[in-house]
Amino acid sequence: MNKHIELSERIPAFLKTNVLNSISVSRQRIRAQSVNVPPNYAAPVHPKSDDERAFLIQALSDNFVFDKLTSSEKEIFANAMEKKMVTAGTNVITKGDIGDCFYVIEDGCVDFIVNGEKKGSASRGE
Repeated sequence: MNKHIELSERIPAFLKTNVLNSISVSRQRIRAQSVNVPPNYAAPVHPKSDDERAFLIQALSDNFVFDKLTSSEKEIFANAMEKKMVTAGTNVITKGDIGDCFYVIEDGCVDFIVNGEKKGSASRGE
């Protein structure tokens, strides 16, 4: 059984350096330094149906990380996302790795396993 996951393109180097070096986590807050995007930067655009785009925009809207973005900024993110299919049992993220992608589950369910123990799960739109 295949699991479908949407994931973004790799973060451009200028964003990865600025954001990943400045993120700090303290209990329930996440803070990140502002990023200056070069004026000539164009986000990638990957083809998708109107339904897929609407689904992704809604998933972004439901996530606190993106709640300050305008509608047009959410659309840019949604257009830049690329569909990846993952088969059941595939390790998608490993604890301790640098998080450089954003995932939205289109179909199926993902379990969060830490030290062999299930700690939670996520499904469509999460």
